[in-house]
Amino acid sequence: MLIEFWFDGCVEPINPGGHGSWGLLTYVDGKPFWSRSGYCGHGPEMTNNVAEYEGLLAAFHDLGEIEPAGEVVIRGDSKLVINQMLGRWKAKRGIYKPFYAQAKKSLSDL
Repeated sequence: MLIEFWFDGCVEPINPGGHGSWGLLTYVDGKPFWSRSGYCGHGPEMTNNVAEYEGLLAAFHDLGEIEPAGEVVIRGDSKLVINQMLGRWKAKRGIYKPFYAQAKKSLSDL
């Protein structure tokens, strides 16, 4: 069995400072299984990177709620999030840094 999580985040109408939201699609063996989304908030502390990390955190939450039998793949289009989570890039500073720390902790807890 292959479980795929596809996450994304967005801030509109301006980044930073707009309204943030995230989305998550879950596929099982290539077929749509579940989708959900959420609102992250708005204001000067809201950025696309925060919204992307919120989407990843939603994937980690859902993964923690199931007992997957087989391969799990998490996909996203944020180079920052993907490269930081893979350890290729460091999280030096930025509004997203607490979300990065939470994602690293969530990943290690899985």
